[in-house]
Amino acid sequence: MTVDAHVHAFTARDATNPRATSEVFPPERAEPIEQLLAESFAHQVSAVVLVALAGQEQYVIEACQTNPGRVFSVMTLEGRSVWPSPATLDQWRASGVLGLRLLDLSQADTLAGDPVALDYRLDQMAEAGMLLSVYLPEAQLPRLETLATRHPGLRLVLNHSGCPCGSARVDRWRRPQMTIDWHAPWRTQTLQLSRFANVCVCLSGAYAFDLSGPPYREANTWAGELIGAFGAERLAVGTDAPWIQAEPGYSVELQAFTPALAQLPASEHQLVLAASAMGLTTSDGQEQT
Repeated sequence: MTVDAHVHAFTARDATNPRATSEVFPPERAEPIEQLLAESFAHQVSAVVLVALAGQEQYVIEACQTNPGRVFSVMTLEGRSVWPSPATLDQWRASGVLGLRLLDLSQADTLAGDPVALDYRLDQMAEAGMLLSVYLPEAQLPRLETLATRHPGLRLVLNHSGCPCGSARVDRWRRPQMTIDWHAPWRTQTLQLSRFANVCVCLSGAYAFDLSGPPYREANTWAGELIGAFGAERLAVGTDAPWIQAEPGYSVELQAFTPALAQLPASEHQLVLAASAMGLTTSDGQEQT
C-alpha cells in the first residue's frame, strides 16, 4: 500500500465556491480530484490525503465520500471565523477527514478564544481520533513541545518535512519556493520533538525548499536525520501535487525521498509509504478500518 500523504484538489472560485486564492491557486485555477486520482493511481498509489484549501470543505468531503478508502483529507483552520464544533468534527471524521491543518498558533488561539480554550479544543480532537497537521513559523516551534506534552493522545504531524513556514516566492511553474537556512536552530528543535511519541513527520515539499532540484541532496540528508530520530512508524511521504505536475512531475516527486528511505529495511520502508504517521496503518502495516 502506497499513500500520497499530502496533495491538493480544488475548484475554481465562484459564487458557490468562495475558496481562498493566492498566486499559486488564483481564482480561475481548478485542479479536480478526478485528475489527481488518475495521476496518482497510474503510479500505483492506493490512497491520497487531500489537504483542503480554505472554503473548500464541502468539495473535500464529497471527494472523500465518493472515494471511500482512497481519499482521506485534512481540513484547514486558515480562513475560518470559528473553531469547528464537536458535532462538525464527528461528521468530518465519519466522512474520511483525518484532522485539521494549522499554519499559525496565534490564529488557533483566536479561533478557540485563548490558549486555555485551545487546550480544550485539542482535547476534543484527540477524543474524536483526529490529528493536527502543523506547518508553523520558526518562532512558534518551541510551543509544539508544550502541546505535545499537554495532549499525548493527539497525533501532531509536522508537515513539509518539519521545515518552518516562511516567506515564499512563486516560480514560473507556479510553485511555492522557499529559502531555508539549513543551519538555523529549527533543525535541532524539530529533531528534539522526536522524544514525544505523538509527534510525526510528513516528508514533503522537497521541490520547494531544496532549490538544487532532484535528486534533492539537501532534503534527503535532512530526511535521513528525521528517519533516525522518528523512525519509520512516525513518517509519511507526500508529493504536494498538483504544484509539482509540470516540474519535476508526479513520478519524480513521488520518489523524492527514496535515497533517504533506502537506508530502511523493506518492511520499514513500506510503513513510511503506507503513511503510518497519518494513522492509516497499524505498526505491522495493516490498514486501519
